[in-house]
Amino acid sequence: MTIQEFEKLIEENNLTDCKEMLMNQFRPAIDILPYRGEVKLGQSHFGGAPDLPQGTAWPTYKGVPYIFVGQINFAELPHIDVLPKVGLLSVFVTHFDYETRVDEVEWHGDDGYAHLIYTPNTDALAMLPIPDNTISSSSVPVKFSLTGDIAANGLPFNPHITNGEQEIQIQNLRKILHPGIKSLLESMANHELYYKTLEGKRHRLMGYFESCQIDAIDPGPEGYIPLFIVDTCHVLGWSWGDGNMMCISIQEDRLKNADFSSFHVHHD
Repeated sequence: MTIQEFEKLIEENNLTDCKEMLMNQFRPAIDILPYRGEVKLGQSHFGGAPDLPQGTAWPTYKGVPYIFVGQINFAELPHIDVLPKVGLLSVFVTHFDYETRVDEVEWHGDDGYAHLIYTPNTDALAMLPIPDNTISSSSVPVKFSLTGDIAANGLPFNPHITNGEQEIQIQNLRKILHPGIKSLLESMANHELYYKTLEGKRHRLMGYFESCQIDAIDPGPEGYIPLFIVDTCHVLGWSWGDGNMMCISIQEDRLKNADFSSFHVHHD
């Protein structure tokens, strides 16, 4: 979605009183939508095993194998200038929740909590066998939908809209931006049922981090932007903190250059 298309959306939904605020908040984003189906070699997916160049060793932290979260094939993505055009990004973490974490990792912000592998050439991939006694889930393919995003929380107060109308209007606008994803308020209404399903999760690339516990919309250090945001999903065995989201943030220049050697991880 372009900024011009977003401006038209604001006008169509009678949000001109909020126009300047919303335009300043707008960011391009890509919704990640899991679906039930067969996963092909090199395809974007969550869970299962990673596809990496033949001979690649499974990454470890202090001798303990990482847990594979999923992989993003950039060639499958809708176009956003800052994202690489090709290559495969494989995402690993040390744990999905407090019970399964590696003892040496004290918290999600520690160095080593997550591990990223970028494979620029995807011509010679092989599925890497999952090490014994390593947590894993079934492989689930994902598809992508280009959209835009505004912050679910952390927006400045607008004196022209009172009595909660601003929050309602902004949530309705986010529903339009993310038609395949449940809103924060919807997911909190019956969170146990929500987390037990595969569909409707708040997975995305870029955009904003959202949380029911903190006000931060950019949880990384200054100059970092959200890259990979995934929601708790019991189908995949994911529980990020207290049933919320994990966000991997990166500096924009590094992302443009496909340099994933330094990044920040947050979940609540």
